[in-house]
Amino acid sequence: MKNPIYLFLVLGIILISSCQSQDESKKTDDEKAVLTNSATNEKGKEDMRAKEGETTLLIINYVKDESKMEYEKFMNEIFFDLLLTSKKPLMKEQYNQTRWLSPTHQNEDGTWTYAFFMDPLVKNGNYEFPPLFQEKYSKEESEKLIGQYESFMASPPQVHSLIQTKY
Repeated sequence: MKNPIYLFLVLGIILISSCQSQDESKKTDDEKAVLTNSATNEKGKEDMRAKEGETTLLIINYVKDESKMEYEKFMNEIFFDLLLTSKKPLMKEQYNQTRWLSPTHQNEDGTWTYAFFMDPLVKNGNYEFPPLFQEKYSKEESEKLIGQYESFMASPPQVHSLIQTKY
């Protein structure tokens, strides 16, 4: 598997230049409400936790202090919007089985730690950014958005593939 962080990078980039009609925006807002409704979401996330022997994926990102607000805006307004508007059922499943974790405090070196936890990893899922971003954007636009995302990082992501134990 290529570096799975690129899937999320690609998603965010596509949404930056995305324009939708009012009807599509309303439909998208309704879909987002269902996917992000806390009662629905909590049950769905709980039902999709990895079972013993299943693979999970943990991606840890260290964001530069000066990029923290821009990174969060990118994730909230671009990346997750892209995931939520994807027409691919597999992409929606990946969204439902992924948690995004934010820091409780700043690291000693001034960076901020964010993490994605794919729990469980979707079989046959593609976690690379380019295919996701290229659902809506050209290859060039996608690369530009990925570059923007990468500019927020203080270091390359740490990627850990883990197996759920019986505990």
